[in-house]
Amino acid sequence: MPRQNRSDKDLLKFIDEHLGYELWMLARTTQILKAESAVDRETNNAVLQSLCLHARNLLEFFYSAKRTVRNGDAVAEDYFASPDAWHHICPQKSFDGLRMIYKRVGEEIAHLTYGRLDVVKKGWDSSALYKDISNVARIFLENAQSHLIGPKCHAVRNKCFSEYNRGTKGDGSGFDL
Repeated sequence: MPRQNRSDKDLLKFIDEHLGYELWMLARTTQILKAESAVDRETNNAVLQSLCLHARNLLEFFYSAKRTVRNGDAVAEDYFASPDAWHHICPQKSFDGLRMIYKRVGEEIAHLTYGRLDVVKKGWDSSALYKDISNVARIFLENAQSHLIGPKCHAVRNKCFSEYNRGTKGDGSGFDL
């Protein structure tokens, strides 16, 4: 069944309300985890799980596979004149990078799997996760059809990702919408 085409109004509303929120939460949970000494272990785990949930949502948005996209799913290619335009500029996931993050979130956070028995590296590098995903988000926001990107997402690009472009923190600190 072909996917339903969304109106520009729906696309704009979605990206501003929901994609902006996912990006904001990715930045804020990264910031909290960087200051983990300020929270107890249980709170740290809850924040880490939140970070992983938002990371997974963003990865599914940016890296949708045509065979797994359902009719109601929001995907990055919806914001381009053609799906190929996004696929052409979207950074390819490396096995050690974003693809591994997605796999780990699925096996260690989102589902109870026997794969958890084989986990050697239990720690998560929240700053690296943030940097990798925010780089994809930055490329998306800079190249999507501009009339489909609302003010909240422009604020994300201008405030949060400006750190990445300057080569400074790039960890979401100081990010507040």
